[in-house]
Amino acid sequence: MKTLGKLFSAIWFIAFALFFAQSFVPSDKKPELVNEYANHFLHFIEAFLSSYWFIIIFFTMSIFVVVQMGKDSGWMDLSDHFSRNYVTPKNSKFIRGNGYIGNISHNGILRVYVDELGIYLKVIFFFNIGHKPLMIPWEKISYLQPEQTLVSKKTPKILKKLATSFSQRKYMQIQLLDIPDQYIVIQWDETFNHFIPPLIRVGK
Repeated sequence: MKTLGKLFSAIWFIAFALFFAQSFVPSDKKPELVNEYANHFLHFIEAFLSSYWFIIIFFTMSIFVVVQMGKDSGWMDLSDHFSRNYVTPKNSKFIRGNGYIGNISHNGILRVYVDELGIYLKVIFFFNIGHKPLMIPWEKISYLQPEQTLVSKKTPKILKKLATSFSQRKYMQIQLLDIPDQYIVIQWDETFNHFIPPLIRVGK
């Protein structure tokens, strides 16, 4: 599927590049073949955008991107550990939040809730494909690291410090016992602190 997507993208890029390049050629110097290509390209675009194929391909590619996002971020691996016993807590109020799962930003689509059992993570409806809701029990967490800004794991320290001076939100990095290499940083609400068990270390 990934190879097919790359092939489709390459063909589309070449076709659009040729159309874009021909627009810089004066009309009186364009070969008839070039004019025919430009006219056929425009006709194809207009027909495609007004057809059902556009809707089908758009949603297919969107699903592909969301599923790939779940794989690349590590969310799918997390779901193998923390989705099986997930039950939405009664009277829970998930906060809208930003976060990084792996090296993938989940800004604007992440929902977070915390109670005495653990940390709950889910995403907005469309992104549920490849992103099953997670419930991370406190006993599966080795420590929590408060963060002043939201950046990827690969962000240079100097840029991280610079971003910190402009950030007004609080974030928390979650270090897991069974998956120590999984990077998780989520937006944090001060009310969540009341649920952190005394045995959980906060800060390195």
